[in-house]
Amino acid sequence: MRNYDEFKKTIMFFMSFSIFILMTFAFAYIWYDDYGIEPEINFFRRGNWLMITLYALMLTFFSRMFGAYKVGYYKMSDVVYSQFLSVLFVNFLVYIEISLVARRFAHVFPIVLLTVIDAVIIVAWTYLATKIYASLFPPKRLLIIYSSHNAVNLITKMCQRSDKYQICEAINIEEGLEKIKERINVYDGAII
Repeated sequence: MRNYDEFKKTIMFFMSFSIFILMTFAFAYIWYDDYGIEPEINFFRRGNWLMITLYALMLTFFSRMFGAYKVGYYKMSDVVYSQFLSVLFVNFLVYIEISLVARRFAHVFPIVLLTVIDAVIIVAWTYLATKIYASLFPPKRLLIIYSSHNAVNLITKMCQRSDKYQICEAINIEEGLEKIKERINVYDGAII
């Protein structure tokens, strides 16, 4: 079980790192192409690296704060929403930072373009990451064991996360311990 968890963490790290790199490179391109060439903002090489590093640090902070890398834990729509929210905050703050360095409001179009590029990256990455996650870590096949209360409500709630759980069967406790033991062995787990 420990190797499984470590493998899962490693896969999640590389998937998260890939979107981090893509977004940082998108910013670096926009920075060098649109902002770095203006005379007021023309830094030496270290200044350009500083701006890109600040962007990367803010992206990491806001992505972690909003749970933007939680593929497999959140629904796909929630991951996209978290990613997009973090990008909006970061791009807004970077625009303010660029404007402060330039001592005037910088052109807004490059940041808007960056946000659109980030949105495309987010949707594509989330789709691919979710597919990879689902193929490597398929949903758990579960058996529900219930007593006097019918399991319909629980099954309905669990089926909302079909990417994590697959309710395959429900069995009443009154059917006997031997039958329950036999059915449990068929599935990955049981909910009592």
